[in-house]
Amino acid sequence: MFFTLLTFWVWLIVAHSASKLLSAAKFFQLDGLQRHCEIICSKNITTDSCVDIYKHAKFLGALELAGFIEGFFLKNMVLLIELENFKQLLYDAPVESPGPGPSYDVLHDLERTLALRIRSIHLSTSKGSVV
Repeated sequence: MFFTLLTFWVWLIVAHSASKLLSAAKFFQLDGLQRHCEIICSKNITTDSCVDIYKHAKFLGALELAGFIEGFFLKNMVLLIELENFKQLLYDAPVESPGPGPSYDVLHDLERTLALRIRSIHLSTSKGSVV
């Protein structure tokens, strides 16, 4: 029990710190550190934290992390659609980003991500076929 609780707190500190460090890395244009923070954030995404991390990634213009989370949204749509913060993210009007990132419309972004994934799957399965 103690180990599980300790592991949870370590995870919480790492995830929170990576998010703050991502902001600093973006501000100081430290691309390597930014990418490392995006990877750490992507490994710590849960259904409870994904909306907040997504908003933060979009605000910062962290497109790799945002794209990863969009894939997470698609994979976990059945669970997420029951959560109030995810429903609010979907149904709110498109957001004009006050940060360096572009404005975003979540439904449009999810549609684009799904289309890219379908195209990628189609291309990988059709490489061996002759047309």
